[in-house]
Amino acid sequence: MKSIFILFSAIILVQSARGQGFSKAEYFFDSDPGINNGTAVTLSGAQDTINFTSAVSTAALSPGFHFLGLRLRHNDGKWGLFEKRGLYISSSTANAADITAAEYFFDTDPGVGNGTATSVGTTGAVVNFTAVIPTSLSAGFHFLAIRTKDANGIWGLFEKRGFYISSSTANAADITAAEYFFDTDPGVGNGISTSVGTNGAVVNFTAVIPTSLPAGFHFLAIRTKGTDGIWGLFEKRGFYISSSTADAANITAAEYFFDTDPGVGNGISTSVGTNGAVVNFTAVIPTSLPAGFHFLAIRTKGTDGIWGLFEKRGFYISTTTANMPIITDAEYFFDADPGIGNGIALTVNTPGNTFTQTFNIPVPLSLPDGQHFLAIRVKDQAGNWGLYEFDTLTVSGALPVTGLSLRAKKEGAKVKLDWFTLTETNTSHYDIERSFNGISFEKIGKVQAVGNSNNRTDYTFTDVLPGKNLTYYRLKQVDRDGRIVYSEIRIVKFGEEHLFKVYPVITQGLLNIEGIPEPVNIKIFSNAGQLVKIFATNNSTGTINITNLAAGMYWLVIERNGALLFTQKIIKQ
Repeated sequence: MKSIFILFSAIILVQSARGQGFSKAEYFFDSDPGINNGTAVTLSGAQDTINFTSAVSTAALSPGFHFLGLRLRHNDGKWGLFEKRGLYISSSTANAADITAAEYFFDTDPGVGNGTATSVGTTGAVVNFTAVIPTSLSAGFHFLAIRTKDANGIWGLFEKRGFYISSSTANAADITAAEYFFDTDPGVGNGISTSVGTNGAVVNFTAVIPTSLPAGFHFLAIRTKGTDGIWGLFEKRGFYISSSTADAANITAAEYFFDTDPGVGNGISTSVGTNGAVVNFTAVIPTSLPAGFHFLAIRTKGTDGIWGLFEKRGFYISTTTANMPIITDAEYFFDADPGIGNGIALTVNTPGNTFTQTFNIPVPLSLPDGQHFLAIRVKDQAGNWGLYEFDTLTVSGALPVTGLSLRAKKEGAKVKLDWFTLTETNTSHYDIERSFNGISFEKIGKVQAVGNSNNRTDYTFTDVLPGKNLTYYRLKQVDRDGRIVYSEIRIVKFGEEHLFKVYPVITQGLLNIEGIPEPVNIKIFSNAGQLVKIFATNNSTGTINITNLAAGMYWLVIERNGALLFTQKIIKQ
């Protein structure tokens, strides 16, 4: 039988006599020998919460399932309840069989093999896979558990994670604050505050975190707070502080692998160029992988011969044997991802399998001074969007325009637009843009700007030919250096109004529409404005099927006798 060692990390909290710390720990296998009769574990420190790692020998255990139990004694002499974890000892001396299958369940274990099956992608000793897991659970706390099966048909133990489903139908509150701590949780709101940059549903921020920790293993944890004042769960990462006062060794070598780690030093070697504490290098990495999702991992080695941890990125290999599809579109966003197809469009001048082009991307007036992220992604002619790439930028200095505010109101059969600015710096002009479907805008006028001003400036423009129903307006502010900024969109309604309800707006195929007058045409447009579906209905409540559309963002438009009545953005999963 093969001997193994388990690295067991435990956090046990005793509520009584806080502030005195722990004095002793012990463990046992399977049967409790009684308090103070287990195998002793050395502790250090006197915290009420402790993190420690201990090597626990299992050489004396027989093959099969076992339990490891651990308990702690407080400095007041009181022992806590024990915590236990299951483990399995194999009778085989061979390597473990490859993982070939996986299943998941919520809350209650239906039994091994009775969960909901999900693909593990490429089988192997270690697998990395992404699963889309739908939920129809009640509001409240739940657990998602997953386990895997090997080539011998043996299922492993499940891993579970807790999550919360809100009873509210509103979107989650924007993230506005963050805090971090090391090793021991000081309590919600008591960590070290750090800025999240621009508030949003998703935030990307960089924090400089100083440490004055002793040598050894530690954990860094971070959590965020929403505009509703609620803190989320923290995420933590382990790291190691060396007792050496010397600088880290220069990086001299690198290796990469796909999907399964072959072991340190056994990957495919690639050059790092010039050795240094920080290296930037480009590697041409060939692939002969099967179609599907995969992971590329890379790690580096220092002059002291020590390899670092690997970093990995996911990618997808298509089943088609044709060349890569032509890239036709691109979009960008700052800081928070608005969702695929919802970014700000960029024009690809020369579509192709690859293209090289310089984009002039304006920085929004609303972006405050400080560090931000700019992300870009591209779409092919089949409508498939790629993953985005991002980089950092720093915004500083005075904004060219402040106080830009647009209003639109009916004046008889016309629409009057007015807006004002509080200050202007090097501003050229304002283009007035109009749309009848909320998707495709056209320029209908131009107003020259004052250029430079520290006082309020008012502007007006009148549209003499608005639409018969809904008309959408926006401003395009253009600076003398070519920089542009768009205002918010304003909508003006003429004729009869209708109350529609479209749900769900994020769907895998079926859309329900309520409040339909008789008869109407329901059209589906791509995010680029191309008509892809049309339906006719005479019912006050209807259901349409868009299952065969590719995943992405679309626009649902309701028309009657050629008149636009309603538009709604929808997401096809």
